[in-house]
Parts: sequence; C-alpha cells; structure tokens
Amino acid sequence: MSQTESPRWRIRRVHENRCALLPQFDCGKLASREGLPVEIYTHKSKSKVFAKATNGNIHFSGCIPLSGSTTYLAVEDVETDHPTVSSKTKPRILTFGRTFSILGDVELIPAYKLPMRKCIEQTNTRAKDERSFGERYEDFTKNFGTKTLQNIIKSRERLQVSQTSAVASASETLNETIVEERAAPAPVPEDTVEFPQRNAEFTSAKGVYSVHEVFSRIDAECFDNYAANNWAFEVVNKDKLIEWAANDTYSKYVLQRLGQVSKNENLRKMQLRCLAAYDIFTYIYKMKVRELRSRDPMPRVEEPYKTQIMDVFSRVIMDGKGRGLRTISMKAKDKLVAHCLLLQLLLEDFRVDLSLLQNDVKAATTRLTNVAFMLGCHVLQGRSPSGITTRTVVLKLPLYQYKGEGGRRKSRSGK
Repeated sequence: MSQTESPRWRIRRVHENRCALLPQFDCGKLASREGLPVEIYTHKSKSKVFAKATNGNIHFSGCIPLSGSTTYLAVEDVETDHPTVSSKTKPRILTFGRTFSILGDVELIPAYKLPMRKCIEQTNTRAKDERSFGERYEDFTKNFGTKTLQNIIKSRERLQVSQTSAVASASETLNETIVEERAAPAPVPEDTVEFPQRNAEFTSAKGVYSVHEVFSRIDAECFDNYAANNWAFEVVNKDKLIEWAANDTYSKYVLQRLGQVSKNENLRKMQLRCLAAYDIFTYIYKMKVRELRSRDPMPRVEEPYKTQIMDVFSRVIMDGKGRGLRTISMKAKDKLVAHCLLLQLLLEDFRVDLSLLQNDVKAATTRLTNVAFMLGCHVLQGRSPSGITTRTVVLKLPLYQYKGEGGRRKSRSGK
C-alpha cells in the first residue's frame, strides 16, 4: 500500500505505566447494543488483575498477571476517559515480531488479553421434602428394605396408638380432665416478713427498737424450746463449745456468746432466746436451694414452729407443672440480715463489730452496711493495729437518715 493511498501514521508515545485489557469470552462474540460491563479488580501488589462480568444468567470471570506484554493497542487520544482511535480507521492491535503499518499520530498502550470463562449459575429446583426422618425411613424400608425390616415397620404401625386416644384412655382411668396450661405466669406472693419497725416515741437508743419486734411474727416459745434442747445450761461448757466450733454446728457468734450468758435466770432466758433466733435466721440465710426444698429443711426445729418460720421468711411459687417450690427472695434475705443485726445490737449494748455478722452470713460488706443504714445505725470505720480495716455498727441518736442507693447520705461518723 503506497503512501498516497494510505498515509503512514507516526508513533507519538509508548506508555509504560498504563495498560489496556482486551476481554476474550470463551463463548465467542456477544451481540449487544449496550455492551457487556466488566468489573476490574487489581491485586494489592498490582501484579494481577481480576475481572468479572454478567448478563443476568451467565457469569464470566478471569484473572491474568500484569507482566511481559508483547501486545500493544494503538489509540489516538489517551487523556480522555475512553481512549479512541482515528475516526477513519479501526483500532490496531500490534504484536512484536510481525509486520504492521500505522497511520497518523497515535500512542501505544501495552495490552493484555483477558480470557473470560463462563460459569452458569446453579439454581436449586429440587422440591423440599417435608417428611420427617422416620417417615422417609419407613418409606425407604417398605420399598427397598429386607423382609425383617419390613416386618418391624408393620409391627410398629400395628401397635401405634394415636395421641388423642392415649390421652382419653388416661383421663378415663385416672378420672382426670385435661387442663390447659395458663399463658400468664402464676402471681408471685409478696414476702410476709417485714423490716423491723421503730417505736413511735423514743428518747434514747434503747427505746428505738423493742426486743419483742423481732419475735412479733413467730412465737417466742419456739426459740425458748430451741435453746433448751440444744444449749442446756449444764451442758454448755468449754469442751462442748470447742467441739461445736470444730464441727461448725452453730453460728460463730453464738458459740462466742454462749460462754458469756448471764447467770440471772430471766436475763439468761432472754439472751438465749435472742441467740436461738440469731442461729435460726443465719441458718435460713445460708440455705441452698436443695436444702430449702427438702422434706426437712430445719431438722433442729420442731413442729409446728418449723412451718411457721418457713412461711414467714420464704414463699412458695408454682412451676409450669403445678408444683410448689419454696424460695427466698433477696429482699427477704436483707430483712433476715436486719433481724440478725438488731439481735446483736440488743445483746452487745447497741455497739457491735460488723465482722461478727459477716463471718456467719458470708455477705458483702456493702450489703451489710446498707442494711445497717436502713436501721438508722452509724457505721464507724477504723483500722486495727495490724492494719486491717474495721467497721463498727453503732445505734445512737440522732439516727442515720438513709436515702437509698443513689441518694446522698449524711456523715457516717456521728459525734
């Protein structure tokens, strides 16, 4: 071809930092007016290129390394978003080692042939089998199973009883009726135990609480019998106290205080009554669920006082099967702690070390101090010679004004 018929093009520039991708679909040429969009993804090392395309049902994907290209694309305008060649000619693909001629001023861009392979989207057209595994097993055994397995299936079908017939037969036999379960849960009864109430008028710390307030809901005879049966005056001696302490039979405070009871008959009776109540209350506080729901939760307390005490400090809730389960709420445990602390204050002249109660109930210090604040007591914090922090509960006037967990409190160290 002569220069007059087709003027020779000139190479303006050969690009090294740019490249062109030439997708080649393995299904041949695709006729489309709008073309098939191809999404290009470059590896973070910029050494590979990933591409994908789709027309709705058929998906294409391809991957090639970007190195060592021997193919170039001749384009006229590289700076535009879509490089184009001369309007008079089609784009030329140039390969080294071949004879070619170019026309006009063009630029060469390295080109890579990107093979695009198709993958047809799989659709699950199989109908879902709604039968259970047992039903499918029976169907398979009837059609393909051995004679022995088929006989087993037939025997099971012959002996099978419908659920309705079984319920009707059981109801007629036991003379019961089917009761539908209630949708709403059974109402939870309120705690019957109350927080110790203060006297209406008092002029000293001794008049704030009455000892009868602790025994207002339970007969005092219960605690008198408990003390008489377990702590007879002639039985309680030093050796017996050591034995009880080794076996953890009674509360630590009770064992410490039993050796200090008064010799006065009336005063000794009142002190033993308070110690008996304290021991029973701490025992109930430490009860676990299994012990609380056993047939005999308090073996050392006799009837009918055992039932009376449990009804005061615990409650019965109904489960889904209609059974009554006994439980103790957290509020009831706080009230148990309040009764125990009040008994200690009455026995120790309204000033007691908080660790005595904490060693018996194993409760957190914050919880015990909050109960002391609710009783109107002051909690004095100090430090022993060995460096251990001590807290002393003192009931004195004016009483401590407790405003709850989030409210501001007055100074804990009263004058």
